Formats: sequence, structure tokens, C-alpha cells
Amino acid sequence: GCTGADGDARVVVERDSALSSLLDALDPEDRAILELYYVQERSHEEVSSILGIPMNTLRKRKSRIIQHLQGMPQFRVLRDLLS
Repeated sequence: GCTGADGDARVVVERDSALSSLLDALDPEDRAILELYYVQERSHEEVSSILGIPMNTLRKRKSRIIQHLQGMPQFRVLRDLLS
């Protein structure tokens, strides 16, 4: 297997590619939800306020988005790289 800096760099490139591919498959509002929550580490309250989505709707949509992503091949690649 790959070890050292070259192996680490390969994993980072593959991870970023898989993540980008997953996010590109989403509609813009779904992507914004995940980016605000996971990338910017905003709270549910902040994401709800920023996007003007009721909190309950936001939680349901985030759950639906994640379920959708889990069925995609890129998600399995990402999961394998991170495990």
C-alpha cells in the first residue's frame, strides 16, 4: 500500500474528489445545508436562520439528504477512505 506523504496526499485527493462529486450531485439548497452545517460547523439554529427554513424542516431535509448520499457510490468511496 501507499505509505508516507505520497500515500497521505493520494488519500486527500481521493477524499476531496469523492466529497466534491457528492456535493455536486445535490441541488443548491441541499448543498448549502450540508456546507453550512458540516463545513462551516454552524448550528441547526444558525442554518435555519441563514436559509430561512423552519428548524423541523431543516432537520428532516438534512436527514433525507444524508440518506440520499449514502446510496451513492461516491459515499462508499468516501466512507472507505475515512475508515
